[in-house]
Amino acid sequence: MAKLSIAQAASYYPPDFGGIESYVYNISIRMARKGHRVVVLTSEHPRCSQVEVVEGVEVRRLRVAKKFFGFPLMPSLPTQIASEDFDVVHGHINAPLVVDLAALASRASHTPLVVTYHADLLPEEVAEGSIALAKALSAVYDTSIKRWVLRQARAIIATTPLYASTSPYLRKFLRKVRIAPVGVDVEHFKPMREEGVREDLGIPKDLRVVLFVGRMVAYKALDILLAAFAKLAKAVNDVALVLVGEGPRKSWASALARELSVKNRVFVVGNVPLETLPKVYAMSELVVVPSRSRAEAFSVTALEAMACGKPVVATRVGGVPYVVVDGVTGVLVPPKNAEALCEAMLSLLSNEDEARRLGEAGRRRAVELFSWDRVVNLIEDVYLSVAV
Repeated sequence: MAKLSIAQAASYYPPDFGGIESYVYNISIRMARKGHRVVVLTSEHPRCSQVEVVEGVEVRRLRVAKKFFGFPLMPSLPTQIASEDFDVVHGHINAPLVVDLAALASRASHTPLVVTYHADLLPEEVAEGSIALAKALSAVYDTSIKRWVLRQARAIIATTPLYASTSPYLRKFLRKVRIAPVGVDVEHFKPMREEGVREDLGIPKDLRVVLFVGRMVAYKALDILLAAFAKLAKAVNDVALVLVGEGPRKSWASALARELSVKNRVFVVGNVPLETLPKVYAMSELVVVPSRSRAEAFSVTALEAMACGKPVVATRVGGVPYVVVDGVTGVLVPPKNAEALCEAMLSLLSNEDEARRLGEAGRRRAVELFSWDRVVNLIEDVYLSVAV
């Protein structure tokens, strides 16, 4: 098999961590292990060198001239790509500016471009503050620059067939869409004992845990989750809701829990280290993904929970039904419906055998379909198909 030279263009890279950052990191280190040369072109970081080799991956951190709605503009990115003989350039949507410049450099250097389409950009679901301005700019970007980038791509990777078929932006490009889901490290995320994490987080031992893990932004629907939990807490006196994550709605969630009179059973713990996260899943009875819109294009949280052998209660939005199979690995409910969410959580808390069955099936599905090794093989096939 030919060994490739791959340029990954990413807004951010570890030690910054988020969905796309984790995705790029896991693909990059595994491609390097397979013998490919991988260069990650990303934004500068105050604690990192400009150029370093991390786990076999060359990471170049470029100067950021300015940030627009959190997206870095790196003027030297096109030159970094065009000045070398890469076989493939891999960009990501939505990462405006970075994927746009990568596409320009790809066109100028005649280097094949692969784009992973992570999600439709929905400013009203993720932006805080100038939502009207973000929506106006997004409308212009989506109908011009994003469409141009998708035309330039030799192949477009979508993470689920459901999301690809329902995205208004991918509709004209389905002929070059390939499906490769987001992966999970099934050796890291696996069934285990909680080993004291409950005490570390201050969660009483006598409370069963419903767990939320994610960024605390509008589309995660924490208002619906808290309303559902308030109903659940009236029916079950030994249940706690643990919220793991950061975001602009963190303090708001604490205030809402107080308003709903469940503050003593809601624990907002912030981020936890990646190495601790499987133990956090281990302490839960079930994991809930209450998102309200297709901004939830996949749900890594659901996938990690499944890999840890936990049943998932999730909403039927975006690409979630591809990850969580209703009645097989979890329970799906309509979005924005606190009553249905409460009933699903109560059902699993009341039936340990059913919860265990769903969790075991989830672990099998995660290992069989979503292991990073399988996913990277699919992406490698895409690279090889365009690098001719």
